Amino acid sequence: MEKYIEVINEYFVENGATLFGTLAILVFGIIIINLIMAVVRKWLKKQTKIDRIAIPYIRSSVKIILYTILFVSVATRLGFSMTSLITILGAVGLALSLALQNSLSNMANGIFLMLSKPFVRGDSVSIGGVDGVVESIGLIYTKLKTANEEVLIPNSDVASAKISCVSAVPLRRCDIAFTVSHREDIGRVRTAALSAVENVAAFSREDPPAEVIVTGLAPNGVEMIVRVQIKPENYWPFRNSAFEELKKAFDREGIFTPGSVSQVTLLKDNL
Repeated sequence: MEKYIEVINEYFVENGATLFGTLAILVFGIIIINLIMAVVRKWLKKQTKIDRIAIPYIRSSVKIILYTILFVSVATRLGFSMTSLITILGAVGLALSLALQNSLSNMANGIFLMLSKPFVRGDSVSIGGVDGVVESIGLIYTKLKTANEEVLIPNSDVASAKISCVSAVPLRRCDIAFTVSHREDIGRVRTAALSAVENVAAFSREDPPAEVIVTGLAPNGVEMIVRVQIKPENYWPFRNSAFEELKKAFDREGIFTPGSVSQVTLLKDNL
């Protein structure tokens, strides 16, 4: 036992100054990092051009960089060569990149989405055929809130998918297609269709006027479209009521429709 104590005493006599100096660097470095992070947090709060979603990841990235610098400084002080440290960090990085290949791909694409900003939190979007409101853009997943559920889409899939941002335009255009018999009077059909969509509560009088267009002549009838441009927040209430109002109007006027009223086609422009 005395032999071990003697060895420990000799080690501290020879390396005590180095150990205490390293400990001082470690403590001082942690204090400095906390001060820098406090400044970074205050600075980020004042920034209006940075997406709020990206702020936590910016803070985390700065903290990782600062602690990596501190780790290298402490290790160098203890006698580790810079070449050895770079080799160790490189090996660890390679192992992590192989083990977390998919996650790292999602993280890289998450950072890309935050910087390029094809959409931000609160936007109404369509990503790869999934329609919803953006709740968050994480490092791994983008979260959408749809009419029925929350959907998590991997950022790699988001980056490679077709993205339509409805919130980028002030109005959403809906084309409601239907077919009427060849014997029907076009003017009477147009009047009935316009009356139907104008009866929908979600259709604001401030929106551009609706229009009814003949789009083609099919063997079973005349193909027509009711074209409506409506505020994004009123889109779903309007869509859910428009079909019913059209059916009521056609029944009331005795208008024969050989084909049923088809789906609403959403376009992301105001053509």
